[in-house]
Amino acid sequence: MRISIGLILLLLMSGCSLLKLGETDLGIWQRECISDQYKLMNNGFESSLSYTDRRTKRCEIATHELIKRGEPFELSFIFSTAFLEKKDPFWHIIFQIHSFPDKGEEWRCPVLSLEVIDGALRMTNRWDAKKVSSLVDGTCASPANSIKSRKVFFGYDFEPNTKYEIKLMGKLAIDDSGELEVRVNDELLGYHQGANTFNDERGPYIKFGVYKPTSWDYRHTLSYQYSDFIFKGERVWK
Repeated sequence: MRISIGLILLLLMSGCSLLKLGETDLGIWQRECISDQYKLMNNGFESSLSYTDRRTKRCEIATHELIKRGEPFELSFIFSTAFLEKKDPFWHIIFQIHSFPDKGEEWRCPVLSLEVIDGALRMTNRWDAKKVSSLVDGTCASPANSIKSRKVFFGYDFEPNTKYEIKLMGKLAIDDSGELEVRVNDELLGYHQGANTFNDERGPYIKFGVYKPTSWDYRHTLSYQYSDFIFKGERVWK
C-alpha cells in the first residue's frame, strides 16, 4: 500500500523546504553530545560514542523546528558507518523522532526509533492518544501502559563503509488520520495507517546521532556519518 494521493497533494500545496546539516554553525540544532564526540560539517554530521564515554549514553543533535503533529511531512537522509559489530545483541539508536513530555509527565521511549541490533536495522513506532501517558510498567509500550507500539520493520542487514538512504513520508497524528511510509535505498519496508505519535503540546522533534542506554559487550566506538538531510513540508525557519 502507498501514501494516499490526498497526502501527496497536501505536501505539494504546503511548499518544499530543504535543509542541510551544518549550514550555519549549529543553527536550529541543539547539541546533546560532549565536545570531542561530534563533528558538524557543511553537509553532514558525525556522531561518535566510545566505550570510555558510555555513561553519557548519547551523542546527538536535535531540532524542534521542523516536524509538526497533524501536518504531512517528507524527509530523507544518508548515513554510513565505518565499523559494524554483527554479533552485538544490545541495541542502540541512530535516528529518532521523539516527543517532549507535558508538565508532570515522564520522558517516554521515542515516537519513532531507527535502531541497530545484531548488525541489522529495525524501526519501532509508538503512540498514545492520552494527554498524559499512563506508565505503570516502564516508559515504553506495555499492556499495563497506555502507550502502544508497532514494528515498522526489522532485520534489515547493512554493511560498513556503505551509504544507505532513509526516507520517511506521512503524517504524525493521534487518530486514524496518521500515515507512515518508510523506505531504505528506495525499498519499501513499512507502511501503516492510524495513530502514530504522542498527544503532547510541544509535539514531535527530530534527533540524529547515537543513543545507547544498553550494555556494552564490545568495547568499540560507535560512529555514524550523516549527510544530505532533506525535509519537505511547511517552512518553519527563515
